[in-house]
This record gives sequence, C-alpha cells and structure tokens, in this order.
Amino acid sequence: MPAVPELGTIQNFLQQQVKLDLSSVRNLQVNVSRNQVIIETTTPEQAFRIARDHNSKHFIVHEKKRFLIPIYVEDGTIEVKVHDLPPRMPNHLIEDQLQQYGEITSIHNEVWRDFFPGIPNGVRVVRMKIKKPIPSFVKIEGLSARIKTHGQQQHQIR
Repeated sequence: MPAVPELGTIQNFLQQQVKLDLSSVRNLQVNVSRNQVIIETTTPEQAFRIARDHNSKHFIVHEKKRFLIPIYVEDGTIEVKVHDLPPRMPNHLIEDQLQQYGEITSIHNEVWRDFFPGIPNGVRVVRMKIKKPIPSFVKIEGLSARIKTHGQQQHQIR
C-alpha cells in the first residue's frame, strides 16, 4: 500500500466492505511504520474467516493506481525478502529452493511505494515458518539471491 489511509477511510472500509463486527474486535491498531492495520479478534476462527473472505479482494486507488489490500492472519510466519533475481524468474522456483528452510505460506512481488507506486521492484516477499536459518545468500537456478529477514544479521561483502 502506498500510504496509511486516514482513520475515516479505514473505518469505512472495515465496516462497509469487510463488514467487521466490532464486538468481535479485541484490539485495533494503526501501525504507521509497517503501513498496516492490525486487528486482534476474540477468536482465531474469526480472523481466519475474515482473511479467507477478504484477502486481496478489495483495493484502494492512489494516484490513479489500484492497490490490492492484503488481509492475512499473523500465524507465526515471518517475512523473508528475496533480492537480486531477474523478474522473469517464476515465484515457484524461489519457493522450491526456500522450502528446505521452512514452511512457505505465501509469496508475492513487492511493489514500489514512493518512486514508481504499484510497479514491482524485483523483490519477492515470502511468508514462511522458519525451521532452520536461511543464509544471507542462496543460489536459485544458478543465480545468487540476497536474503533479508527481520532481525537477521547481515554479512558484509569485502
């Protein structure tokens, strides 16, 4: 998403599009640094139902571009960013290589937010449950991919 929408826009979206029952909401937080809204429901089933029914089925328009709105459940997965691969490489080849490090729940192309809003920037974002540490660089189809995970120590190249 290019920017966090205003609170009124968020409220209208949740009530009119998602039909969120506020009595089932334990906590609702606008997280500006991650550009997202975090909703804690009273039961996991409610969260999974909302994600199933609404993930990437709605969009916002910013500067005449449509941005799908991802809705997912935080389920112990982390975000792994895969850099430096050519755009023509299919995501399934990246999944095939990374599955040795854990269970992959999703993969999508990251898009520019500021300079070229909505256009893929070449970074693949993989959500996965890590079972063993992922190296900072991984070979995929003979090409070196730089891997970044939140909290992962980066190795200096000299």
